[in-house]
Amino acid sequence: MPRNPEARRGWMAWLYGLVLGMYLSTPAWAAFTPSPSPLLSAAAVPPNLMMLVDNSGSMNNLIRSTAFDQTVTRPTIYACASNDNCNSIYGVDMTSENILVGYLYRGGCSTGYTGLYRGNSRYCLKLPDPVGNGGTRYSSNYLSYLIGLMGNSTTKDYTDGSIPNDYRINVARTVASQLVSANRSLRIGLATFNPPVSGNPGPGARSRSRSPTCRPPAPPRKRRPTPTTTT
Repeated sequence: MPRNPEARRGWMAWLYGLVLGMYLSTPAWAAFTPSPSPLLSAAAVPPNLMMLVDNSGSMNNLIRSTAFDQTVTRPTIYACASNDNCNSIYGVDMTSENILVGYLYRGGCSTGYTGLYRGNSRYCLKLPDPVGNGGTRYSSNYLSYLIGLMGNSTTKDYTDGSIPNDYRINVARTVASQLVSANRSLRIGLATFNPPVSGNPGPGARSRSRSPTCRPPAPPRKRRPTPTTTT
C-alpha cells in the first residue's frame, strides 16, 4: 500500500468503486429464491388447538325432542313426596333446568316409573336415564311437555324410543372424538371442568386443562448460590 497519504486515499477510493461496481452489476434475482407457497399460509410448526369441553353437571341433561319449544309456558307440575303414594305433593320450580330423575319419587307408580301430578291427575312416566343411577337431568318444562303428550293416558313408557335417549356430554364426547380423529396432524389439547362433587352436583365448576403435547414451558431452575468464604 502506498505510504503517501494522498496516494493511499486514491487507491482506497478505486478499491471501493470496484467493489460497488461489481455489486451493482450482479442481477438481483441471482441471490433470491422465491417461496413455492404463499408466505402467510406457510406454518413453521404444526398449529396448536385447545378444545374446551363443558363437562359440568348441566351436561348430564337429557337431549330434548326437536318438537319441544322451551319458550312455551306449560302447566305447573308437582312431585310426589313418597314412593308409596302421591297423597302428599310439592310444587316444582318451573324454571329449573336441572331436576335429577333419581330425586323424584314413584308416588305409587310401578317400579321404574316416576310419579308426577298435574292438574287433578297423577301421571306415571318411565323416563330415560342414559347417565345411569338416576343422574340424568330434566327441565321441569320438559317434564310438563311429556305429560302433555300423553293425552288421556296417565301412564307412559318413554324409554320406548319415542323421545331421545341420550345426554349432552355423551354427544359432546362423540363430536370431540370425531374432530380429533379427522385432524391427526394437529397438536390438540383439552380443557374441561372439574366434575361435580358429593353434596354439590352442579351445574358449574372450575376450568382445568390437560394436553400430552401442548405443555407450558417448565419454570426456570433456581441456581444454588456460590459458597463464599471470609478471611
